[in-house]
Amino acid sequence: MPRRPGIPKMGDRVAALEISVEEMKGTLETLVKQMALLVQQRSSSVNIPDPTEEPIIQRSDEGVREESVEASNMNESRLAGKK
Repeated sequence: MPRRPGIPKMGDRVAALEISVEEMKGTLETLVKQMALLVQQRSSSVNIPDPTEEPIIQRSDEGVREESVEASNMNESRLAGKK
């Protein structure tokens, strides 16, 4: 049975897939190097906070929170009748 033109053989498909996989490996290798460099920079810099650690929050002014809650309640009551 003759092969239809335009349909690649299985070997061609495998070769194309192997090329794609090699390109992805190269991209991942580059990303790993970049991440290692960023980790090294982060460990050498003291001023950059670690996003995995909990931030230290000092609450010195509770009035700001109360005002924002009041403003939120005011907006809710103002918009309650609209649909």
